[in-house]
Amino acid sequence: QIYEQPVNRFVADFIGETNFVAAELARVEGGRASCLIGPGMEVRADPVEGKRSGDKISLALRPEKIEMLEPGGDGFPGLVRECIYIGTDTNYLVTLEGARVELMARGQNSIGGEPRFKVGERAVIKIADGAAKILAD
Repeated sequence: QIYEQPVNRFVADFIGETNFVAAELARVEGGRASCLIGPGMEVRADPVEGKRSGDKISLALRPEKIEMLEPGGDGFPGLVRECIYIGTDTNYLVTLEGARVELMARGQNSIGGEPRFKVGERAVIKIADGAAKILAD
C-alpha cells in the first residue's frame, strides 16, 4: 500500500523511483481530482481530503505508470532527452512540450533489447486516470 498509495513525499521518495510534479488542483468531480500540470495538460487523480480547487499541489507518479506512445497518439507531446538502459527496460527522461515538466518513464525493451525510443525523438505521454497520486504535503 505504501508503494501504490504514498501519502507524502518522504514515503513516495523512500519507496522506489518517483516523479514529483507540481500541479494545481482544478476541480473535483465524479470522484476524481483534475490536476493541471501545464497549459491544457490535465491529469486525473484520487482526491485528497483538505485539498480544494486552486490549491497548489504535488503529484507522485511512478515511471512504470507512464505510457509512451508514438507521436499522434492521445496524450501529452514530449521530447525524449535521455535513455537509460536497465536490462529488460529503458528509463526515458521526457520533457513535456508546452510545460516545464520532466518525467522519467519506464518502457519494456524489444525482444532484441532495443529501446522503443531514442534521444531526440518525439513521443506522447499518456497518464491513466488514478496513476498519479496527490500528496498530503
